[in-house]
Formats: sequence, structure tokens, C-alpha cells
Amino acid sequence: MSLKPIRITSTPQSDLRKLQGPRPCMKAHAAATVLMVTDLERSLRFYMDALGFEQEFRFGIYVGLKYGPVQIHLTQSGNPDAQPVGAGSVYLFCDEVDTYYRALTAKGIQAEAPPRDYDYGMRDFCVLDPDGNRVGFGTENSGDLSHNPSS
Repeated sequence: MSLKPIRITSTPQSDLRKLQGPRPCMKAHAAATVLMVTDLERSLRFYMDALGFEQEFRFGIYVGLKYGPVQIHLTQSGNPDAQPVGAGSVYLFCDEVDTYYRALTAKGIQAEAPPRDYDYGMRDFCVLDPDGNRVGFGTENSGDLSHNPSS
């Protein structure tokens, strides 16, 4: 059996839509990032007491947290869908980050760095949860990279 190389040519948009198939009829309305943790109670204290999340539900070693419309789910080792602990990351798009950063640091939470403007159009900062999962908070910046009130 001999394989022949395939020549790829440009395809008009209408042809691409045919290749992709019909759009699904389902409308998604929310998503939740699932983070693995070693000690669920310690992580709940961090997310609720330090970061301000509220518990929405709990089912054994699986907990749903909410901060406004943002959902984060935590699960402890032992979940059959487990991923490596501390390998998770979530980024929250916010209306502002400087006041929130000051409130967190006043509680003793350490950020990786203070909020700053980045050339990708966001002003953000990140904290690590007790297991090393990264939680980022960002807001659109004005595009003026000289703006940095938290420095």
C-alpha cells in the first residue's frame, strides 16, 4: 500500500462551513473550572474567607463555588476524574483589580506580583491557592502601559 501526499489548497468560507457541519442546537450558558486540591476544607477556607467565593453546593468531595457569575469547582484527590493537584489555573475577568488586590494583601494573601498593565490589553495579577493552583484576576487596560497605580 502506497500513501500519496495530500495537497492542501485554500478553501472558500462556504466550503469550510460544510466541512465543519451544522451548528449544535444547544446554547451554553455557563462553565466551571475544576481544580484538584489535597485538603478540601483548607481550600474552602481559602476560596471563601480569603477570596470571597460563596459555596453553591457540596456533594461529598466535590464542591461548587461562585463569585458573581464565575464558578469554580473544587474536588479532592480520590475523584475518578482527578487531574494532578496544583496543575490548575483559572482567570477571572473583573471590572477592576487594584482595590481587590489591596483587600487580599491586607488579609495576608500574597500575590505573585502586584497588578500591572500588559501589552496584551489586560491589567492583572495572580495568586496561588494552598495547592499551587493559579487564580488570576484581570481587567481590560486602557492600552497605556505607563499606568501602574499599585507600584
